[in-house]
Amino acid sequence: MSEDFPEKEQAQLYLITPPAFELASFADTFQRVLDVAPVACVRLAIATKDEDQIARAGDALREICHGRDIPLVIESHLIMVERLGLKPNQPVDFAICV
Repeated sequence: MSEDFPEKEQAQLYLITPPAFELASFADTFQRVLDVAPVACVRLAIATKDEDQIARAGDALREICHGRDIPLVIESHLIMVERLGLKPNQPVDFAICV
C-alpha cells in the first residue's frame, strides 16, 4: 500500500452468548472459537435472573476472555458487576464493559 493509505485494520467479531447454555460444554466451544477468529468483544447475554448462574458464567467467561485480552460485557445484570469483582467502564446499550 502507499504511504498515503495505511493498510486496513482486520475486522473483528462482536460475539453475543446464547440466552441459555450449559457452561462446561459452552466454555470448551467458546475457547475454540476465540482461538480461531479475531474477536473484539464478548457480550454475556444470559437470560436467567439466577445470580449464582450468572456469576458462574461470568467468572468462567471472564477468565477465558481476559486470557486473550478480549473485553467481556455483561448485559442487563448491572448488580453483578461488583459481585464479580469487575469495574464498570463505558455503558453501551445498557451493558457494562468489564
